[in-house]
Amino acid sequence: VAADQTTPERVNTGVVESDDKPILGGSVAYALAGESNGWNPLTNQWGPPGWMVARTIFDQLASFDEESNVHPFFATKFEHNEDFTVWTVHVRTGVKFSNGKPANAEAIAKEQRLLATSPVVGGSYALVKRTGAGVPMIDAVGEDKVVYTMTQTYTTFPSLLAAQVGTVADPDWVASN
Repeated sequence: VAADQTTPERVNTGVVESDDKPILGGSVAYALAGESNGWNPLTNQWGPPGWMVARTIFDQLASFDEESNVHPFFATKFEHNEDFTVWTVHVRTGVKFSNGKPANAEAIAKEQRLLATSPVVGGSYALVKRTGAGVPMIDAVGEDKVVYTMTQTYTTFPSLLAAQVGTVADPDWVASN
C-alpha cells in the first residue's frame, strides 16, 4: 500500500459519518479467509484469520507495532540479564479474567508452563530451561513478574510473546478445554 493510500482522507473515502445518537442492538456480519479449530491457545491452531478473532477475545503479553517492533501489551516491561538467558516479564496488576479470577503473575506463569507442554505451540519453548522433572522454568515472582530461565542466549524472546504463546488466558480454563 502506497503511503498516500493510508492518510486519513484516503482511508475514509466513502465513509459516511453521522452525529446521530447510537441505537443499541443490531448485528454486524463479516467474513474471514479461513476458520480456526477452536480458541484454546494450548490445543488449537490459529492461522492469520484466527488471530483476528483471538485478539478480540484475549490479550497478548506483547504486540508488534506498525514497524514490526515488539512492545509490551498485557506485559508492562521486559527485562533481561546480561547474557539474555533470564527474562523477567512485568505484568499489569489488579486485572481479572472474565470469570473473576486474578490475571496475575501466578496465573500467567501457570498458563505459560501449560503452553510449554502443548503439542501445538510447545516447540516455541525449546530454549526454556527445565527442571530435572521436566517442568519448564517459568516462575511467578510476586504479583507482577514472570521469570523465564533459558538454556542459552535468547535475544528475541519478547517477540515470541506476541504470538499465540503470549495469549493471556485463565490457566484452569486452558487446562480444562
